[in-house]
Amino acid sequence: MKTKKTKPEAYSYLRFSNMVQQKGDSQRRQLEGTRNWCKENNARLIEELQDHGVSAFRGKNRMLGVLARFLELVRSGQISSGTFFIIENIDRLSREKVLEALTLYLELIKAGVSIVTLIDGQTHSRETIQANPMVLQMAIASMARANEESVVKSRRINSRWKQS
Repeated sequence: MKTKKTKPEAYSYLRFSNMVQQKGDSQRRQLEGTRNWCKENNARLIEELQDHGVSAFRGKNRMLGVLARFLELVRSGQISSGTFFIIENIDRLSREKVLEALTLYLELIKAGVSIVTLIDGQTHSRETIQANPMVLQMAIASMARANEESVVKSRRINSRWKQS
């Protein structure tokens, strides 16, 4: 008797900090990329999680956004090992300081959730990191870059406010 193999489950996560960004192409591009990845990898898209106007610079998305709800489901075991978490880039997950961003990243990986970054087609999982530690090193470098970009933007905005 043949056993029916079930498709792996996937969750898409889309985030942008400023509601003005909703007017651009980011949302369509990210959702289309996720749907294409699921089709190409025979995964079943369970939910498209979206944090609109929620910053990841100080972890607001991790603490209060739909990402917080997703993390609770992972922690409670309601989202199982082998699930894919699809994001456009690491900076969609977090723009916090590297240690905070890395902690979040590793929490998902250790729970058996594979993080897929569409921008480079990389799957971040226990297996891929064990096979090629550069996956982790590149993720850390992306986290540092994302935080630095947010620090620079924050300084510019604060400077502008002080001039007003």
